[in-house]
Amino acid sequence: MESVISQVSEINEREGAVARAGRVWRSLRATMHSETGYAGGTTTRDDVRAVRCLIHSGASLLDGQQIHEFQDELSQYLGSPNVTTYGAARMALYVLLKAMGLREGDEIILPGYNCIVIPNAIRFAGLHPVYVDIRESDLNIDPDLVERAITPRTRAVIVQHTFGVPADMDALADICSRRGLPLIEDCAHALGAELDGRKLGTMGYAGFYSTEATKMLSTEKGGILVTTDAPLAARIEATYRELPFRNPAYELLMAKRFIMRGWSERGAIQFPVSLLRILDFKSGLRRMARIERYDADDYAAELAGRRAEPYPCKLSAVMSVAGLGQLRRIDRDIEHRRMLARELEQILPAAGAQVLEYDRTRGRPSWVRFPFIVDDPALWATRLTECGLKPGVWLNDPCHPRGSNGEFAMYRRGSCPVAERVSQRILNVPVHSMVELACIKRLEQYCGRSANFASVGS
Repeated sequence: MESVISQVSEINEREGAVARAGRVWRSLRATMHSETGYAGGTTTRDDVRAVRCLIHSGASLLDGQQIHEFQDELSQYLGSPNVTTYGAARMALYVLLKAMGLREGDEIILPGYNCIVIPNAIRFAGLHPVYVDIRESDLNIDPDLVERAITPRTRAVIVQHTFGVPADMDALADICSRRGLPLIEDCAHALGAELDGRKLGTMGYAGFYSTEATKMLSTEKGGILVTTDAPLAARIEATYRELPFRNPAYELLMAKRFIMRGWSERGAIQFPVSLLRILDFKSGLRRMARIERYDADDYAAELAGRRAEPYPCKLSAVMSVAGLGQLRRIDRDIEHRRMLARELEQILPAAGAQVLEYDRTRGRPSWVRFPFIVDDPALWATRLTECGLKPGVWLNDPCHPRGSNGEFAMYRRGSCPVAERVSQRILNVPVHSMVELACIKRLEQYCGRSANFASVGS
């Protein structure tokens, strides 16, 4: 009898655990589908199927003709004959700086409003970043301050097209031409953005792009390097041929996280670690946790100013497959972003927010996210979340994210006061293809064109 009771108890406990897991899973699914996030926002089920097919085909996940196919289509899209792809945009920049043959201690000017990985790449290359403040109007580097920052040790100027809004290329190109300096375009936010009908990234000495999970297209991690300078292209190609791939196990985890995000259809499949610990008895959820956090050590290394090897490395075949379908749809996605941006440019100022200024007759931003500046970011974040648009905090520090190793990056507090002020007041919302116009209209109805958004409901 005791044996029977024990068995019944075990069955009840097991069924109870399954029921609890089911309830939590349904709640998690509801959460994922009630809020539009950033990661994987450009991916579809077709992209997921293409990646799964390669995984199950038995072919190499690392090397393959898919890499050349992706690079060829990028070359056609960008109008540049020299395109190489890497494990991250920071690696593309590192390869570029090494190919330029610079000497240790040479200076590179860059905007003092950037992600920590950019000054890290400069430092890893043995060079010194020199930060220049931005203009609050467009969040891009101030050309007048660039001129003043040039010294006999300056070897290049990096211009970031922040959030995909074109910087003042006329003024910067003039400065660099007069001073004999190469102008490098940081297009991590700006794949597909244009100025005077030309793609950003193809107007200077070289340009690099990011295909990280929250960018204009997602290969989970990835970067692109382009140049129209033939001698530079030859040196880059020689370096590229010798680069390694990441190990197959890492690439498989990367591909699986791409699949998870594409499957969610909302770009917000970020499993809370605490929830996964609660459900640790389920092996499937343990695997999910491992997939979701496979790159945690890499992230921690960048924040601390350490290289996570292999650095640099090539973009793999499996992640090239992930990017191909998105690249073929990118123009449609960008037009959707621009349509939502036009709506937000009307709604947000009427509600008390400051949006970016740029020459709309010449510039066509890509809008990796739609940024705006407010007086009370915390209150705005609450209101936006209620509308289903959980805001992001790019860029919340001159060396984003806040808490990064600014000492290694050589950033001195107070050197870029505009960037420091903006970083305390900036928010952004997603505008990729999974964000529907109805969501933006809800925002308009919620705050009203004549009311101050931050005061609603307080």
